Amino acid sequence: MEDNVLVSSKIHGRSKSTTAKRNCIICGQRISKRRRTQHNFQKISRGQLNLQRTRPCLLNFQSLPKDIVLRVMSKLTLKEVAQLSVVSTNWRQAWTFHPNLYFGIKTALGNNAKRKGTSSDLNCRISSGNKFIKRVDAILEKHCGTMVNKFAVKFGLSNEHANHVNGWVAFAIASKARVIILDFSPDWKSHENKYDFPCHIFDKHNGSYLEALRLDSVTLNPPLDFCGFATLNCLLLTMLGCNI
Repeated sequence: MEDNVLVSSKIHGRSKSTTAKRNCIICGQRISKRRRTQHNFQKISRGQLNLQRTRPCLLNFQSLPKDIVLRVMSKLTLKEVAQLSVVSTNWRQAWTFHPNLYFGIKTALGNNAKRKGTSSDLNCRISSGNKFIKRVDAILEKHCGTMVNKFAVKFGLSNEHANHVNGWVAFAIASKARVIILDFSPDWKSHENKYDFPCHIFDKHNGSYLEALRLDSVTLNPPLDFCGFATLNCLLLTMLGCNI
């Protein structure tokens, strides 16, 4: 009979159960299941079972190689990394290494924030826009500014915010972002004062890392000496204003 097999048979109309024996986990002696608990307790009491306590390994975030940190961060959203930095002091600066930066209504203003594009109140839109810009500026100021994979902004901004947005684009270029997304389409109505995309700050050197570019509700006015994007393989233009 194999180990751990409970056999039930009827003998003269009565049910009889027998339990197979198996080896003791401590001494290897064959013993029935009924006596196994008591037997093991006796062996442990006599010191025949050597148990060693192991302390948990503490991981120091600062000692991790940068490529490992970036790989861990890429699996999480910016919000999840921010929550992780609150829970663990070792990961307090983790979000500053996040390679995928997406700034939208919820990520910048919170889940309960009113969308600027859906509000018909001018003062509300202006207030939301100013808060959004301040939040993005504050995050980028503390970010490490290296090895950014994706930089995306989705908010109803216009050319009156060009000074701030130009700084964001410059940050994306300096951090060697491979994907840049600027979606400034408002939901409440279309605006004519579209953001003028700064083609002049790109050259054959700093634009060599850009592989994908998506522009929505912007104006594109490249200069005559614009050399384009050498490594660009994906371009998506929506609601584009162009003066060529």
